[in-house]
Amino acid sequence: MGADEYYDAIGTVLSYVLSAGDRIYAQNESDKGYKFTLNRDDVYIDLLAEPYSRFFRLQYEYRLSNELIAAYKEENQLLRGHIERYDIEETSIRDKNLHKKVAYNRIDDISTEEARDSVKKVYSYITHTDCRVQNLTLSDKKSDNEPLWDGVQVVRLLYPYEDDFGPRRYERAAQDTISVGQDIREKMSRALDAIQEVGRGVDQ
Repeated sequence: MGADEYYDAIGTVLSYVLSAGDRIYAQNESDKGYKFTLNRDDVYIDLLAEPYSRFFRLQYEYRLSNELIAAYKEENQLLRGHIERYDIEETSIRDKNLHKKVAYNRIDDISTEEARDSVKKVYSYITHTDCRVQNLTLSDKKSDNEPLWDGVQVVRLLYPYEDDFGPRRYERAAQDTISVGQDIREKMSRALDAIQEVGRGVDQ
């Protein structure tokens, strides 16, 4: 496909984004193409437009590390409890890296069985939808030479080069992505002890 067709497809999809009342929160360009972060009613999803694919991707991420880091920034007691649990030396860590280091230690503490059970439950939620679910890992943190599991990504494909693609197809895809993503987030939050600690606000 030519560059003109690619950029025309991006423009078309973004026009449907705006006409649906969604907001373009951020935009990034990389060797994988353009990524737009969209906001709908305070829910964020990514639109990834790859130049050499016949489809674009809508993506909703649920990362344990993001949940934990946000909780540590709000709940100092939880942060202190986990610093003590994992014997982390505060003075040797720059402040901006402290929350991340504590979160990675807590994720490393999740048993393989608990993570596997959570993923199985996720797949059981995915019915009557065109969404796909992919595992997310911490690429810069490994345990026993294996990447640490960090949650899931819900993916819904868009086909902007097809003749029947229009605003209704974008709207259905966006609703599907958000609905499935939030349902998974709610159920996984209840299933994982690490997130239950966040909900309690204290380390127990």
